[in-house]
Amino acid sequence: HGNIGECYMKAGDLNKAEKWLNEALQLKIALDGADKRPNFNYLGELAVLKADYQAALSHYDQVIALSGTDSELLSKEVSKALDALQNLSTNTSAVTSGLTVPTQKYSLTKDKRNKLLEEQKKLIESRYIQEDVDKAELEIAQMNESEKYKKDIARKDGQMQFWYGVIVTLLVVMIVVVIVYSNKLRKLTKYKVKYTKSMVPLIKELNLLSESTEKNSV
Repeated sequence: HGNIGECYMKAGDLNKAEKWLNEALQLKIALDGADKRPNFNYLGELAVLKADYQAALSHYDQVIALSGTDSELLSKEVSKALDALQNLSTNTSAVTSGLTVPTQKYSLTKDKRNKLLEEQKKLIESRYIQEDVDKAELEIAQMNESEKYKKDIARKDGQMQFWYGVIVTLLVVMIVVVIVYSNKLRKLTKYKVKYTKSMVPLIKELNLLSESTEKNSV
């Protein structure tokens, strides 16, 4: 209903707009907890178009009256109503008709709303700041973790290099031992060959001597 009434109002058919907007308001009134402020804003806008400034003031005042909580004061409906009331207070036709807008009353509402907006802004900024702090702390923790990881890697590398050095040293010692043993074995083999060769003539002489002895005995 409200949307239909708004369409008629934009089309300039104010009577049909009023009919649909009032029906929409009655439906909202019948519903518990329904937000009626948009309806009163539309009716206030319609009343201004019809030059019924007193009715417009009454409708916009209803919007303010229905905005008792902080969250309601921060709504766009209150902003719309306050702007409309400000326009009414400076509307030449409205002033000429004898309309008196209690600007001081609405100024207090506007000041309270602005204060809430400022507090909300600071709260949002503080949350962003806290998020930045949390992000920075997380980055520092990650950096510390990264440094710890690097130190662990460096320590493990050091241990690996130590054992690598030990293994290389053992291999070198083994190679040296093998070389020394091989040299000694080679020398021993040469000595045996030389000794064997030197014993051959002696063995021959002993054999000859033995044969000679046997002949003489015969």
